Amino acid sequence: MLPQGDHLFKRLSLDETLSRVWDVYMKGFWTFLKICLVVSLLNAFIWSWLMLPVLRWVLGVTESTLLSNEFNDQNNDKYTLDAALLTFLHGILEALLASVASGGIILAVAFIYADEQEDGVNGRLNWWVCLRDGGLKNAVTLITASAITTIGEVVGILFFWVPGIYLLVIWFLTNPAIVLESNRNNNSNGNNAVDGEHPSPSIRAILKSQNLTRGSWCYCFCTALIGYAVVVLMKILWIMIVLEGIFKDTDQYLLYTLTGSLLMTVPLALVLPIFAILQTIMYFNLRVEKEGMNFEALLKDLGQTTEHGSYRQVSLLETAHAVLGDDLELHTESIPQNNSNRLSQVETVQGEVML
Repeated sequence: MLPQGDHLFKRLSLDETLSRVWDVYMKGFWTFLKICLVVSLLNAFIWSWLMLPVLRWVLGVTESTLLSNEFNDQNNDKYTLDAALLTFLHGILEALLASVASGGIILAVAFIYADEQEDGVNGRLNWWVCLRDGGLKNAVTLITASAITTIGEVVGILFFWVPGIYLLVIWFLTNPAIVLESNRNNNSNGNNAVDGEHPSPSIRAILKSQNLTRGSWCYCFCTALIGYAVVVLMKILWIMIVLEGIFKDTDQYLLYTLTGSLLMTVPLALVLPIFAILQTIMYFNLRVEKEGMNFEALLKDLGQTTEHGSYRQVSLLETAHAVLGDDLELHTESIPQNNSNRLSQVETVQGEVML
């Protein structure tokens, strides 16, 4: 169970972070799964119906050749480079679309946090709203940032690994910064950056990640290492047990068919939520520690991404009461939201000032 109230926004240790990841994963499991399945299907169709025909034409390879044992024989040097190119491009496509799915999952995690503050009612945990507002609306920024960070990390890994690992850690929180803080900035002043900030939202998010992780290297490194290890291990196990085991003797495991492409993206639906949840909770942890993040700050992050506005409105009732005294009457009425099982308590002011 997730804690409620102020206990939800506190700095977590590494073991508490992992426990929180599991609690959030179970609470929003079906929402996360739907987001990932939709993106996985999109990935498979784009690859099989759009990219593969173009690549076959460019490489001068027929479909029958592509599915032949000769093309997929690792000991055959004739098609080694072609096969490597196709595998690489498929990985790029999967990574870019995964960043969009990650945006939806990050927003869903933020909704879970907000809903827990409101007595645990998941009134806005809708997979389409999360994918649309968290992923699709930020797709260009997410994909741009993913391309920048991936290129930087790959180049860093080529230089004796250490620079690449360093960049993996300090840029680990880029996606949560895009989804939450970009929405907050858009809500307040459009797409314009605050004075002194970089005009590109992708660069702003990368710099934000660097600022949050600064001074917390050990915690960030261990958390990021666990996240990447889960993703890589799941991929390896899936390839060894399912693709190379069960489907080894059929063309279903091949990357060059619709079914094979779908099978390749199954690990994405299973482990991407865990990875994105880990990023988001780590992002919350560091903002709690360095910026004093609380529930009101989270509402500002969600202000532009919801159809119902903020859960809570900050008023000046106490000040008004001090000025008007007995002429101010406070009443509370229940106003139903879009979700019929959700009520929010709204304070209203009624009264007359006798002149």
